[in-house]
Amino acid sequence: FLLILLVRIFLWFWFLRFKPNYDKSGLKGCKRPYILIANHPSTLDAFVIARGVNPLHMNYVASQSFFRVPILNFLLGRIGAIPKAHTQKDIQSLRLMMKTLAAGRVLMVCPEGRRSLDGTGSRFSEAMAKFVRKTGFPVVAASISGTYLAWPRWADHARPWPLTVTFRKILEPAELSVLTVAEIHERLLDALRFDEYKVCRETRNGFRSRHTADHVERLLHLCPCCGKWEAIKGRGKTINCQICGASAIMEPEGTIRRVSGSVAQWPQVPDWYEMQRNAMSEAMRDPAFLIEAGVSCLNRATDPGKPLVPLGPGHVSLCREGLHYLGQADGIPLDISFPISLMDALPVSLGHFFEICDEAGTYWQFRLRDERKEVQFEQYSDIHLHGEGYLMRDSDTHPDGEVCLMRDSDTHPDGEGEHHA
Repeated sequence: FLLILLVRIFLWFWFLRFKPNYDKSGLKGCKRPYILIANHPSTLDAFVIARGVNPLHMNYVASQSFFRVPILNFLLGRIGAIPKAHTQKDIQSLRLMMKTLAAGRVLMVCPEGRRSLDGTGSRFSEAMAKFVRKTGFPVVAASISGTYLAWPRWADHARPWPLTVTFRKILEPAELSVLTVAEIHERLLDALRFDEYKVCRETRNGFRSRHTADHVERLLHLCPCCGKWEAIKGRGKTINCQICGASAIMEPEGTIRRVSGSVAQWPQVPDWYEMQRNAMSEAMRDPAFLIEAGVSCLNRATDPGKPLVPLGPGHVSLCREGLHYLGQADGIPLDISFPISLMDALPVSLGHFFEICDEAGTYWQFRLRDERKEVQFEQYSDIHLHGEGYLMRDSDTHPDGEVCLMRDSDTHPDGEGEHHA
């Protein structure tokens, strides 16, 4: 209790600069147990939820990777976080989730399973809908706005930005007994659809920063003017193509303003990311296409609860058959492959690493030499798994497009879990 109290006090003060606003009207009359789902724009999401809702009565589903960090392992264990393994089925986490509800508590899950890449929502599998229908408990949705622009995935640090969290009940037990899995899935998708940039345009929110575009190349590497891959660099407020010399400015509200280049107007972040994804989709039509990169360090963890052990440098490639690594471990040549069937998702921390878990339960973490390569590995695995129509925009009115969802055999509700809690 004392630890949670101290954490809540810290979060209350730390978030003051973000001017958080909570609409809890949807929680009135909502008795435990219930399932709390939330969209996942940023690293800040779990913390902003914990600031507004008493975590004493709640259990979070968190990525297994957090538990490899000793201090996080201690804190997450004390607040009752449920570790969720990625790229493999995790029956243990599913049992703990059921126990949480059986104990009359709140179960907090981010069905998208990872932070937003472009400030909009992404589709997720029907596994969450199957879980909700099986439990029969009410579902409350937390709609988080502002955290993406406060801390986008490409940035190293958070910056002040107005945050809002709106809670609303979206499913009652009586409805769950009559709705189909597909109908419940649509309800969940509708509740979590968001577009940070659209909200920003409507509210005219902004922030003061000299570093709006710092490291934006981690997400956006393809030049909209010359079409070259791995061409973009972001420093300060300026975005430059290192090949054709085109440039733009990222304004305080996150919009991109053209300075020079062959196009009349540079695309905004969601459109730019979609353009980049389309280019990847087109390249993948060639059976021989692959992505490859130098690895500065390969790390391995045979126990998900223990820290990663560094092995050495090497080279990694991704193609239709799967992921292949050629390098060394402790000075000894190492040649390993991971079949594409393992890649239910590829957890990527932009600017840092991506991970995969093999069939034996060993975690392999790849740190690439070029930061602009990481998003390409994530896009490739996304397109392979979900198809080309995976992105879910706020303007979508019918989110049931031709999308390849996760395997029907998957019954766990929280797919990839790259950096969420």
